[in-house]
Amino acid sequence: MENHISLRKNISLAKKYAFIQYFGITSLWLLYLSSFKGMSLVQIGFLEAIFHITSFAFEVPSGALADRFGYKKILLFGKVMAIISSIGMIYGQSFSHFAIAFAFSALSYNFNSGTYEALVFESMKGLDEESGYLDKLAHINFLIEISAQSGVILAGILADAYFQAVYMVNILLCILNMFLISRMVEPVKRLDPQLNETVGFSEKVGQSYTRILGNAWRLLKRHKELRGWILFFALLDSFAATYYFYFQNYLSVLGYNGKGTSIYLFAAALFGIFGAKFSPSIEQKLQKKRIPYVFPAVVSLALLLSASGNRLLIFVGFVLSIIFSAVSPTIANAYINQLIPSEERATLLSANSMAYSLCMILLFPVIGGVIDLLDFRIAYLLMALAIILVGGSFATIAINRSRSRG
Repeated sequence: MENHISLRKNISLAKKYAFIQYFGITSLWLLYLSSFKGMSLVQIGFLEAIFHITSFAFEVPSGALADRFGYKKILLFGKVMAIISSIGMIYGQSFSHFAIAFAFSALSYNFNSGTYEALVFESMKGLDEESGYLDKLAHINFLIEISAQSGVILAGILADAYFQAVYMVNILLCILNMFLISRMVEPVKRLDPQLNETVGFSEKVGQSYTRILGNAWRLLKRHKELRGWILFFALLDSFAATYYFYFQNYLSVLGYNGKGTSIYLFAAALFGIFGAKFSPSIEQKLQKKRIPYVFPAVVSLALLLSASGNRLLIFVGFVLSIIFSAVSPTIANAYINQLIPSEERATLLSANSMAYSLCMILLFPVIGGVIDLLDFRIAYLLMALAIILVGGSFATIAINRSRSRG
């Protein structure tokens, strides 16, 4: 009974943690680097690539460390990395300074991604409520969307007054989250013998770091459906994220200042807030068989509308991308979590993030270069065509194969 009370407390604390973790105070980082620190879009593209190269290198190891040493310790270490990164963003004066700050930011991201979701899922599993994970995650993502957009508004106000203050606020938020983490309890992992037998896992709880990595790799090799969903969401999410971040500068070109940009982003994000809230209903309507077709269509349409040059159509396209970005993580997390065992959960969720990082390493600097050399509209048009011609077909084939052979 005491364990159940502690696990329920975990869920409550996790909601508060998520609200603070995703408070979008640093959302205008691209605008910060370009307008306040003098970085070109090509330089920013390479900085983002450094972020994702670091993330790619440490994503799975960080998840394995979480599975080996516990979720709480890894989350706390991630907050320390975030504080170091924020200090670097405040005092950095050159590309090399920001490269170091981005590397620490990536480590912070690594130690949070997969670990937080694993802690929530394992807490619900300990309560025998894992079947309600999608609904719970939708509610958490609803709070995240509200938090993210509230942070964007504050960031826009600070951008026109004292831009560096956004990272000072971020340091305070990290300290607050460290306090919340310290009040959580480490959930006891309950193994699934049937799944372990299927993929050849040991049922011993205290697995070594190398065994965790090895088991995760074997599961990915055998489980084609899991691989398919990881690649599918990584590809689309990377296009949506690249579009979103460069959109800040697109608004600057259209004549919006820092406050105007934050209000624009907030207005569009209201749709995303409701998208996050109703993610389970959207998933039920579409079901797995339609998602490989509908999601690429939505992202490519958003990019095509933004490439039109018409301000109303640009806004509609941005709203579509916001809705997608709010719905996609909830559904992806639910699908992927259902396919992986407890003892490798953080590791395999980290592998999911690693696939996303690989896509961003390749995509972000290329799009930055296209924008610098040509135009935002051409860059968005090329991205839309890439999804239509390559991304959509690849994702569809991957998911179809996973159904027939997985």
